[in-house]
Amino acid sequence: MINQNWWFTTLLVHKFKYCPPLTTDIKCDVLTVGGGFSGVSAAAEFLRQGRDVVLIDRNIVGGSSAGRS
Repeated sequence: MINQNWWFTTLLVHKFKYCPPLTTDIKCDVLTVGGGFSGVSAAAEFLRQGRDVVLIDRNIVGGSSAGRS
């Protein structure tokens, strides 16, 4: 049996634009570091409040333990 990660297999079907690493300063109200369940939930709540939010992750958002859950 092969256990595949739904997030990765779904992302492979679509051609999403690669986002290069940050090399310049950015401005935002809230910077969320980490795109797991907590980071995405926090970023979504700040967006609902009308804040300018940036979410960064070293890999694919939801692609680590959150994607395997």
